Amino acid sequence: MASETWQSIAQRKQAQLAASIPEEWRLKRKPGANRNNVLDVPRECGLLTKEELEITENYDATDLVREMASGRLKSEDVATAFCKVCVPGESRRSMRALCRPGDR
Repeated sequence: MASETWQSIAQRKQAQLAASIPEEWRLKRKPGANRNNVLDVPRECGLLTKEELEITENYDATDLVREMASGRLKSEDVATAFCKVCVPGESRRSMRALCRPGDR
């Protein structure tokens, strides 16, 4: 059996990662390639609900633990919110890698 190159392994893993993102979490349009500041993308992309934006923008880790311990927030809601925040960044990174394979 021939060993795989790191490039083919990376491409396969990127495809697996992309396939693991739920369809409803995928960006309808990608952030611009020339956009340097992506801090507002989670708010602008439309993936997060008002409540999810509140979770990701208004609490630090200590506050989140306190809110979950009190029952005011559910751990599933907190985890989902932060997963959805990661999607735009991951989509942009994956798109860059797939569009410019010679840059790896």
